This record gives sequence, structure tokens and C-alpha cells, in this order.
Amino acid sequence: MKASSRPVVSALRRRLFSAQAASQESATQPLQKQQAKVSKLPNGVTVASLENYSPVTRVAVVFGAGARNEPGNALGVTHCLRRAAFLTNATHTQFGITRNIQQLGASITCTSGRDTMTYTVEATRDNIEKTIPYLASVTTTPDVREWELNDLQACLEFDIASLKQSPSALTMEALHDAAYRGTLGRSLYAPSCMVGQFTPDTLEDYMRNFYTSERMSLVGLGIDHDTLVSYASQFNPTDGPGLATEKAFYRGGEIRMETRSDVVNAAVVTEGAGLGSKDLLALGALQRVMGCGDYLKWGSGSATSKVQQTATGITPLPVAVNCFNANYADSGVFGFFVTAKDTCVGKVLKGVAKQFSALTKSGVSQDDLNRAKAQLKASLMMSGEDPNAVIADLVNGSDMSEVAAAIDALTVADVSNVAKKVINGKPSMAAVGNLENVPYLDQVFN
Repeated sequence: MKASSRPVVSALRRRLFSAQAASQESATQPLQKQQAKVSKLPNGVTVASLENYSPVTRVAVVFGAGARNEPGNALGVTHCLRRAAFLTNATHTQFGITRNIQQLGASITCTSGRDTMTYTVEATRDNIEKTIPYLASVTTTPDVREWELNDLQACLEFDIASLKQSPSALTMEALHDAAYRGTLGRSLYAPSCMVGQFTPDTLEDYMRNFYTSERMSLVGLGIDHDTLVSYASQFNPTDGPGLATEKAFYRGGEIRMETRSDVVNAAVVTEGAGLGSKDLLALGALQRVMGCGDYLKWGSGSATSKVQQTATGITPLPVAVNCFNANYADSGVFGFFVTAKDTCVGKVLKGVAKQFSALTKSGVSQDDLNRAKAQLKASLMMSGEDPNAVIADLVNGSDMSEVAAAIDALTVADVSNVAKKVINGKPSMAAVGNLENVPYLDQVFN
């Protein structure tokens, strides 16, 4: 037995050594860096990809069909669609989708925003092709069953109840409502009065009107571009542009929600910049000049954050203040968000507002701008480690090298001028908690 086994062991050893040597040889040869590729298909679908050689491939379908597009008689339909994403459709059952995706070791998710609805599948490179039929069916072949939709209503109620238990999220929803009323002011959550009112026709009508070829982007990360283009044939969206998106119109206003909590969340903003605005990067730098979070673990943020310095100088009580900057397709909001005890929140709001007003007169210093530009570039580059952020950049057509160069080109005058333009705009405010000591909007800047 020994004599007969030695040749086998020796041969196996040589094969393993050869494989190891080949692996080491290939490891010393760096993979060629790939650039993002974008194609426009004849039916209007945009295909964008970035081959980053990741062992996990991500493919997303993004529709320009967010909450802002909801008709008045179907408010919350995108919330319902998010929850109903993986119910039975024309080609697969709910059980079939769940079971087969699990068997492939993959995952499939749906997220909604004010501008977009995004469906994403993640799988190892050798399994991604098998997941595409499921991604195609949930996005372009709806066939919602009424009994499944009825069972889903409890999930909507749970989400709405969870929102009410999250003061910061509640404040954000109220802030957008105050600033825009309609369009971007429409909530990411269905109103309670709509629970139980959604029907299969409601969902399918919305998909037919907004899940269209010219609103659809097929985006891949860790995949060859030609391969991704070939997958596009499996999707069958409604042809054409669909219904027009109403332009966002910033109006300004105030919403106050009394909850009797002794911790108050409040936000004050003016109109900021949309994703296509020339002021976008200057506002990003301004946000970091004012302060938008800690850069050191366990740090207070007061070393470089002007708004946090102001707040901690007003009260010894724990307080969190950040400069807030949200950007959408055609508009945005810029301002500050405060979380503080009800006894001191009024003074903090007025103090931070005064800090913003002072900036329009004093302008931005070169030292502050240099730091802000470094932080902004680092934040953008580190977002490249987040697959979801990379997919969003591909959808928006962002080129990080060009963006970095544009940040480097920002001057003190650029940021100071944008500060005057934005901070002096019409304000909006939302506040949630015990509002006894919270000033009204017309009192914040006095």
C-alpha cells in the first residue's frame, strides 16, 4: 500500500506546489484599473458599470420614481412598493424568490428615497447571472396578489409606529414637509390614513407610469460592462419617459410636533443646492467649515466644528449640533440640526443661528477652507469603500478624479459667496419634543 500510494502523493504535492507558484506569480501582477463605463440602450435604459474585481458582484436597478412622484390620491405608495418588492409577480412566487436567492447565497433588497427607488442584488461573481431573472421579475413584471398585499398592511403600520419612536427621523420628515410641502416634501412613509387603502392596481399603475425605460438605470459593480449590457435584455420596463416629474419648489415654513420629550430635536434650513448645481461642492466645503460630525473616535467635535463650539459655550449640558446638507435632483436644503435638553435648546438654536449669520459677514478663512477641502475629499474618497455610494455615483455620473480637482480649485471667495447666498435665504424649521422653550422660526434669528 505504501509503495502504491507514494506516486499519488508525490504527484499531488507537485500539483499543489505548481498551483501555489502560479497563484503567487499572478498575485505579483497588479490588475489593470478600470474606468466606469456608461451605455445608453435603444429603449432609453442607461447601463453603467465599474469593474473593481470584487469577489462579490452587485447589480442595481434604479428608477427615477421616488416619493416626490406620488400622486395625491396615493400618498405612501413608494413605501408600500418597498415593502411589497418581493411578493409574487408574473414569473416568480414570493416563496420562489426567497428560497432561490437564499440557495444562491445571495441577497436582494429594495430601498426608496425622495428621488429614486432602488432594487439591488448581491452575489458571488459566479452566481450573479442566476440572480438576474429574479431582479428583472420584481422590477418589471408586477402581478401583485390582493391577499398578499392585505397581509402587508401590518408591516406598514409597524414602520409608521417605528417612525414615531425615532425623533430625529420624524424631524427630518417634518422638515422636508415644511420646506417643500409637495414634491420633495412628501414623506418616505405612508400616512396612517392610507394603510389598508392600497390595492394591486394602485401599485401597478405607479410602476407603469414611473418604472419606465427612460427612467431606468441598470448599474453594476464588480462586473464586466458587456456582460451587464447583455443582462439588460431580461428587463421589460414600460417604454418611454413615463409621467413627468414635477419640479421641486422650495417654499419655506415651520412644523412643530409636541411630544413632551425632555430631549428636543430641531432643524433649521434654507434652500441649498441640487445635484446639478454649480454650488454643490462649495456647499459641501461650507458644511465642513461649520462642522458635520466627529473626526476622532470619542471626540467632542468641538476642536474644529464651529457649531459645536458655539453650543458647548452656551450650555454645560450634553448637546449635539451638526451642519446639515441634503442634495436632490433639482434642489436641496442646507442648515443645522440640534439635539438638546428642552431647558437649553432655545438658547442653542439662537446661538447657532447667530453663528451662521456672522459667517455671511466675516466670510471663510483660508485655514478653515483648507481643512474643509481636505475633509470633503477624504469623505468622498472613503465613500468609495461603500458599494451603495459607488452605485449612487455611477447613477449620477460622478467622476471622483474630476470632483477632487474641482474641490482643490475652490477659493475663499467661492465658499464665502455661497454662504451669503444660501444662509440669507428663506428659512424652514421643524422641531419635535417638549417645545415650551423652543423659539418659533421668526424668533430664531432675532
